[in-house]
Amino acid sequence: MKKQLIGTTALVGVGALAATGVAQDANAADPLALSVGGYLQFSLEYRDEDDNTGEPGANRQDFNIYDDGEIQFTASTTLDNGIGIKARIEYEADNQGAGGTNTTTQDERWIEFSGGFGALKVGADDNASNAMHYQAPVAAYMMGVNTPTFAVALTGGNTITSYPTTYVNTNGDAEKIIWFSPRVAGFQLGLSYAPDNNTNQNNSIPNADNGAGAQEDVVSIGLNFVESFDGVDIAVSGGYLQGNLEAQNATATADDIEQWSGGLNVGFAGFTVGASLRLSNGGLRSNGDSTTWDAGVTYATGPLTVGFTYLNGKAEDPNSGGDDETDQGVISAVYNIGPGVDLWGGAKFYEYDDDTSNSANENDGYIIAVGTSVSF
Repeated sequence: MKKQLIGTTALVGVGALAATGVAQDANAADPLALSVGGYLQFSLEYRDEDDNTGEPGANRQDFNIYDDGEIQFTASTTLDNGIGIKARIEYEADNQGAGGTNTTTQDERWIEFSGGFGALKVGADDNASNAMHYQAPVAAYMMGVNTPTFAVALTGGNTITSYPTTYVNTNGDAEKIIWFSPRVAGFQLGLSYAPDNNTNQNNSIPNADNGAGAQEDVVSIGLNFVESFDGVDIAVSGGYLQGNLEAQNATATADDIEQWSGGLNVGFAGFTVGASLRLSNGGLRSNGDSTTWDAGVTYATGPLTVGFTYLNGKAEDPNSGGDDETDQGVISAVYNIGPGVDLWGGAKFYEYDDDTSNSANENDGYIIAVGTSVSF
């Protein structure tokens, strides 16, 4: 799902909902109206990277075409008492199967109650700190250095994955209760709770609570501030996530997971500058710490946005205890040719270093990509 900041939502419990009259009058002024939306995007890429025998790029195509898409079904209405009801189901529209099998996979799905009190969401969606986070600005997020959709580097067995990120993202779309406060004086608070770190695979059968190295009772807190002062737009975010270890792993190295995040964006005269950071213990007692940060600047004029973004990631190798590291930079641009239609492209440079200098876990190269994105 494409990242976007949560709007004005609120923290509310069942009691608050009842107090507003939901229990007394649950009839909608109009039936839920169904709308269909989504996006489809393609990327044409050429890459040059370490491709000798045993290196990550060995026996890989230099040029390829990639796609990504999603279909989103949203039903919404407003009850007679002013309470808003929204239900959403998302389906991945790109190739999710092995061997070229074209399959459709359900993604996020949730129900939300909203009103003057804010909103309460129940279902499979991002945790609160993830949803409220600000990363460094990037022109073409599709090929960015922070959770890219396209232009993904090969990493071999490097501890740092192909998708380095400053988002607190340990439990993805596991089922949660998510609460958001009203935005007051620019501030908004978010809380979320997931009974298990993994998505429930069965409708009414609970997940096991003794998974080796798995996490349960995962709590996330997010806080952000958004305001404008004399032509300067400021957005600041902070987040925290903590989970409880279900059962020790075979090597007795697992621990309760903890992650912290922060971000800052400042916009003025068409420019946006910013940076973000994530710290994580990787759910390990030792040799699991990682630090990821990014910084960037974009400039927008009319339908065109250009920018440069840099990311550095450093993570302890659980086996050796040394640090694996990546440095990445992307120069990109997006041009909006009409409502919901973008052309984009750029060049991405990256280097992955292994603490033991194992060539199978190191990569150095660049990717040039151009693409189009259509939202509907």
